[in-house]
Formats: sequence, structure tokens, C-alpha cells
Amino acid sequence: MHSIVCLLALAANVLGSPVQPDQSPNNNLKVNTPQTASGCYHHASPTCCLPGVCMCQNGWIYEVNMDQMRAGGHGCDPPWGFIATSRGGFPGYCC
Repeated sequence: MHSIVCLLALAANVLGSPVQPDQSPNNNLKVNTPQTASGCYHHASPTCCLPGVCMCQNGWIYEVNMDQMRAGGHGCDPPWGFIATSRGGFPGYCC
């Protein structure tokens, strides 16, 4: 029984260890980093009344291109209709 407990403790220690940065396949990938030719990415902020939109490098907000997404694309490359030049300009923005 003692050896089973030790074995389980060792397994939990190994499985619970964090992945080292150099072992991660995406160690240089940042969240919300533009991964499209347009430089736009998906963005949403429900706490600020901002639904899913395309946010571009210059801060401008566009609609998600649903036709492109249905065709298997990213949805923000290219984005669809222009909405605002900043989050504060988004109709209904509440932060």
C-alpha cells in the first residue's frame, strides 16, 4: 500500500509540473497577436458590452466576416463592415 501511495505521489508531481517555456511549441505566440495578413484578430469584452468583433492593429473595430468564416477562413482576414475607430466609439460600449 505504501509503494502505491508513493507511486501516485510521484505521478502527480510529474504530471502537475508546469511546462518549461522552451518546451512549448508556441513559446513566441502571444494572445491577441494578429495572425492574419490584415493584422486583425478576434476580440470580445462581455464585461464592457463589446461582443465578438475584429480588432485591428490600429485599434479600429470591424464586424467579423461571417461569409469567410463559413468558408473555413479566419473571419478577420479581411474583416467585414467598419464599426468604430476605438472601443469607446463602439455603440453600446459600457466601460
